[in-house]
Order: sequence, then structure tokens, then C-alpha cells
Amino acid sequence: MTFEPSDNFVIEVDLAAIDYPETASVIHAKRIIFDYEAGKEALGFLLPEQILIDERFDSVEKVIIAKDNTYQSSLNVSYDPWQEGMSHDMRQPTGFAHFVRRLVDGGSPLHTMCTNPLYWQASSWRTISPYVTSEELSDLSLADAQSVLTDIMRDLGVSAADLPEIDLDYTRAILSENQFSVAYSETLSWPEEVSPEDYGWTAEKLALQPDAYTVRFRQKIAGIPLNWMEWNSRIAQKTVEAVRQQVHGSVATDGTLSLTMSNMVSPHTYGEARNIVSPMVVVEQLNDMIAASLTDDIYYLSDIELCYAIFETDVRDELVLYPYWIVPLEVETDISGTGRTRVNWDRDIYAFNAFTGELVNSVSLPVE
Repeated sequence: MTFEPSDNFVIEVDLAAIDYPETASVIHAKRIIFDYEAGKEALGFLLPEQILIDERFDSVEKVIIAKDNTYQSSLNVSYDPWQEGMSHDMRQPTGFAHFVRRLVDGGSPLHTMCTNPLYWQASSWRTISPYVTSEELSDLSLADAQSVLTDIMRDLGVSAADLPEIDLDYTRAILSENQFSVAYSETLSWPEEVSPEDYGWTAEKLALQPDAYTVRFRQKIAGIPLNWMEWNSRIAQKTVEAVRQQVHGSVATDGTLSLTMSNMVSPHTYGEARNIVSPMVVVEQLNDMIAASLTDDIYYLSDIELCYAIFETDVRDELVLYPYWIVPLEVETDISGTGRTRVNWDRDIYAFNAFTGELVNSVSLPVE
């Protein structure tokens, strides 16, 4: 390395081994709007054997719920927030969709409940990893599970050209009662002393939970994925939410499944290709900042990624994609009641302009 790491900065990434495209461009894209009516038909809600339970507009979504003899299914597509006096016909979809299929009267499958909190942050992954594997299930192939999820995307209007790629996947093994108490509470940030029975999960119900695959997808453009982390929390103090892409789902051996999609895009205009700075440039800046900080915390660099940050524009559903180096740091710090703990916090996610290497201190699109 071209610099000496600070005493409280632990680099766990082989920076010399990072493979990244040499160039990128600023891209204009349309947000993909999911087709509620087409999805309702393609996903089987209109079949004769389906019993309609509910269909409604609520404050932020259009929802349909139906069941047959085996499954209960629901489809949610987000629309403009309802305002008093606004006709539902005036509301427009906003680029979020969620589909879930459960066993009739079977409650919420554990695998569908784990997908949303699992944003694959390193601290969450360490908690969950003892309970998951990457093995193929004897009753369901990973390829078939992935095809089920991509078929749903197509049914909701995502073209073949815009389908995302597999980013991460794992197999969830059946949890024992003791494992559930730890994994479930840690994942969902509930108290460690939580009992599965407190939330209706008896030992008998846990034993009936199926094995499942959980998959994260992301769109990639010329090898560069779209951002999935809320990189601007450090800057905006939660006053502005980063536009981030979340595409994740699960498929179990008993046919239950879930799929959540937000902020998928269809690129249409590409700017001039420009050189990307080395990740060493941004890590050296972080090292200097950490070395100058007056803290006993220890910072760990366990991940670094080149991605397209997603920016809104003044034109509805018109987005701009700009390349950033995103660096989420883990921090070993004193937390009251738990001692020294290694954690991920949004405030320690740093973004750097991938063209210039400059630290990003604004939530606005960089000025060219």
C-alpha cells in the first residue's frame, strides 16, 4: 500500500485484488413502473379457483389478496400517497412492488420474514451465517427458485433486457428453537431474550418450516451494479432518504415465496466514458480521517464497492445514475450494556465520486 494504516483502522479487503471497470459514464434512465393489472392476471389472482379476500387502495399502495385451497397470495404496488380530495384514478404508481404467497392459514413463513431485514450488511451476515448454507436443496434447485422470481418480474412488466442479475443467494436451513431465538431477535433488532412462543412460533411450528433459498438481485450496467445501501445517511441525518435499489425474494420447498422490488431502472442515454479512480485513493482518505479522529473505536474495512448511485430529477420517473465508490465501515465500539461490539451503522457509510475520488458531502447530483 502507498500509506501506513492507522492503529485503529483494520483493512480486511485485499485492495490490490479488487477488479473494477476502468471507465464509466453518467447514465439517464427511466424508473420501471410495475404493471398492477397485468401482474394481477399473470400471477393467477383472476383464476376461477381463486377466492378474492380484498382489493383496495390504501394510503400508499394498491393491494389485492386472494386464496385457493392451498395458498393465500397478496400483491402490493405502491402509488402516490392518498390525499384528501384526490381521486384514486389520479394516483400514479411509484416503482415499488411486493408479492408474497403463504400457505392458507399457515401464518407467515420464516423465510419470507427474514428477506427484508437481511440487507446483507456484514454485522447481520455474521449473525445469520451459522444458520444458512449455500447447498442445493434436494426438493428444489436453486436455478428453479431463481426462475420463479424472475418470471414474477416479467409478469409485472420488467423486460428481458432490464432483468437484474443474481447478486447474492443462500439456503436457509431449518432453525432449531434455540437458533430461532438468537437469529430472529438479532436480525430484527428485537431483545435477545425474545421467545419464539411470544410471537406464535411454537416448537411444532418451527419444525414445520420449510427449507428455502433467499436471493438478492441487482441490476448491473457494464459490470457496475446500482447502489443498495443508504449511503447519504451520514450526510443527511435521515432527513433525506437515498434512492436505493432493493430486489430480493425467497422461494421455499413448500411453494411459499416472496419478492420485493423497488427502484429498478431502464437506462436510455449514456454520457461520455470517463476513467474511474483507484479504490486506493478513497481508502487512503478514510485512513487519514480515522487517524485524525479522537476516539477509541476501531474501524474495519470489510467491504468496498463501485456502484451507480441513483438520483431523482425534476422529471417524474427520470433518474440519473452516477458512479460512486461506496465504503461501509464496521465499528468496534462500547455499547451500553453489551461491552465492545462490532456493528454497522448507516452513519459510517462513505461515498466518493468515482471520477474524481472526492469525498461526497452532498445529497445532490454532482455538478459536471
